[in-house]
Amino acid sequence: MSVRLLIWIGLIAAVLVPQLGFAASKPELVKAQLLADTSNVKSGTPFTIGVLLTITPGWHIYWINPGDSGLATSVSFKVPKGFEAGPVRFPVPQRFDQPGNVVNFGYEEEVLLLATVTPPADLPVGQSLEFAADVKFLCCNQVCIRGSTKSRLTFETSHDAKPANEQLFQRWERQVPLPKPPEVIQSHLDLQSDGRGEIRVEWAKSPTNVQLFPGPSEALMVSEVSIKTTGNASTIRFVIHRLAGLELRQSLYPMVVGYADAEGLRRGLEMNMPVSAITPASHQ
Repeated sequence: MSVRLLIWIGLIAAVLVPQLGFAASKPELVKAQLLADTSNVKSGTPFTIGVLLTITPGWHIYWINPGDSGLATSVSFKVPKGFEAGPVRFPVPQRFDQPGNVVNFGYEEEVLLLATVTPPADLPVGQSLEFAADVKFLCCNQVCIRGSTKSRLTFETSHDAKPANEQLFQRWERQVPLPKPPEVIQSHLDLQSDGRGEIRVEWAKSPTNVQLFPGPSEALMVSEVSIKTTGNASTIRFVIHRLAGLELRQSLYPMVVGYADAEGLRRGLEMNMPVSAITPASHQ
């Protein structure tokens, strides 16, 4: 029986069994609060909404790629007719090393999941608008519990868009991975057809806690990660396995190089790997 199958059997047991024990109390492990970086809405002027998830101490939820086990957190922003909500932006996750060499990626304590909203150009002033966020998650400590939470926000249209929650949104926006963060002078990647890859990063100032976070994919798995930082340069080596029998639905595979800046804030370098040339494994 493969290691991956054993991990998923353990996860299923962790999800199902604890729910029976907690059925009577139904603990609220994750609380959601929908916020915006503006106190009102102006026609045609984009703004940012974010759902702030507060997680019970000692528990954690998962990133878009949960790692070796777990389930990705998902959020759906619901906006009024005529509005457009962009893709959800996830901050750089944390790494959780679990027993049995199981590695997970996710968040503890709190996280703000963000999206840009564009209003229509012809909104009447004084109109009341309602926005909502529906979040689904798996929350784990010694056990795991699947859950969902919702939050709503109502505010009005105006001639002016006044800022709100500025420090909160600025702090979490800085933690969203970027193709060229200010701390990065240059980056380069090499990927061979056998899946062996290398990322080289030259930093403006040497960072701390450099980590690699592979993106989600059903057909790809990353292993043999090694990270070495010397002075203002980091070298990250890894192997991407293309799993046999599974269709590769992407030509580019996202990865995030996470690190801590001079202030100790988590930041991220976002990179895309051209993976279509990787040779599939002959067996698993």
